[in-house]
Amino acid sequence: MMNPLEWRVSLPLVVLLATLSVPLSASADIANFHEWTLVEDPPHPNLNSSVNSNSQVTLSAVGGPIPIGTDIGYQSVNGTDVVNSTVGWAFDPAFSFSVAVDFNLAFSNPSGGFSIGMGIGEDRNGSDSAGVILASQSGGFLTFGGGARVNDVTQPFLPVGLAGQTTGRFIVSYVATSGDVILGVSTNSDDVPEAFGTFNGIQNLWDNESLAVSFFARSDNGTFGWNSGTANAVFRDFHVITGAPFAVPEPSTFSIATLSLLWLGLAVRRRGTSNLHLRLLNPPVG
Repeated sequence: MMNPLEWRVSLPLVVLLATLSVPLSASADIANFHEWTLVEDPPHPNLNSSVNSNSQVTLSAVGGPIPIGTDIGYQSVNGTDVVNSTVGWAFDPAFSFSVAVDFNLAFSNPSGGFSIGMGIGEDRNGSDSAGVILASQSGGFLTFGGGARVNDVTQPFLPVGLAGQTTGRFIVSYVATSGDVILGVSTNSDDVPEAFGTFNGIQNLWDNESLAVSFFARSDNGTFGWNSGTANAVFRDFHVITGAPFAVPEPSTFSIATLSLLWLGLAVRRRGTSNLHLRLLNPPVG
């Protein structure tokens, strides 16, 4: 029997190994907007954001003009895509899911085009993405629809057959078996859309990477940009209807095991000559 004094493992090592099994920087709650990431594309002084509570965000256009296509919003991961993120939440494309968020859009002396929406996609740039949109012109002419891109190529506008209104609930659903992305709107604050449109099989044309969620405001209605006035878009009560998001980064069993063995080799000490220690650090060559 080995003498217990012939080896020892330091307490700090035990603590370190225990923490390796947990993604240290993973977000705590997908519905907590304090843990989403602000995205500005590009930043503009007349587009502002504020997290009013854990579950409410206001995106505003104040003054102008703002160049057409300028965005502001939040996404559920902190990197350019899920693979390059160290915190957040995302969805595995192998499984279906549905998400929703409430919106309220208000104007004061508006002039120009302004849109808000929610979508899912593989990267921050929206190169492979799809989302439901509420577009407006000078505070009126409200239209619901769907937009999408495949390899950074904009797809034809998708009508959502519902009269535009300034309050409601955006609903985005993904069907893993078909690759469909379904974009809907509920006008009575439930999770059943009164109208929707479907980009059939669109995810099959993407890169099959994990999917993040975003919501946004944009100086654009497909034709005109925002000129002047004030627009306030309030998003609240984001929730997962069906499916299960995973925390980013995902723990890697292989890397955890590898690091554990390495540190264990460094921590074991034998009395006398440390031959075992030396062999672990300097394995024989040839």
